[in-house]
Amino acid sequence: MTELSAPGVANRRSFGHRLGFIAGAFAILVTVGGAVYYQRQREHSRDSIWRELETIADLKVRQLADWRSERLNDGRFLAHTPAVAKGVASLRSAPESAAAQAAVADWLRPIKGGDRYASIVLVDRQLAPRLATPFEVNRLLAAAGQPPRYASPRSPAGGEGAAA
Repeated sequence: MTELSAPGVANRRSFGHRLGFIAGAFAILVTVGGAVYYQRQREHSRDSIWRELETIADLKVRQLADWRSERLNDGRFLAHTPAVAKGVASLRSAPESAAAQAAVADWLRPIKGGDRYASIVLVDRQLAPRLATPFEVNRLLAAAGQPPRYASPRSPAGGEGAAA
């Protein structure tokens, strides 16, 4: 019987080797397939994130361009308005004049209106601040070593532009 059992053992070993080979090949196939899938998902995620970042960057560029255009348009309007030119000339000739400051503040206030601008600072040709609104900006001017300029000396004490 030992002669008959020897081929059976060989068959079992052969079956075990084949089963081990099949299991190993399957494991390699699953590993390679998983690696390929992972790489494709990673590339897809990276491309998706890149497209989202490009979209955000494009929107931010457009937002900044629109913001700049609005500011330039406001500047053009002010530069070509005779009443503004007269008020600024008056302020330049008498920078400490409460009347000149009030005249300029009268047209600054509607421009600042609402929450469109947090503040407006009028600067001279050397970019030194000459007039600011609201009053809180005057604290920033003082911190920068510039003399405070009150946008509206006529305002009640404690309000916007109130003189300290």
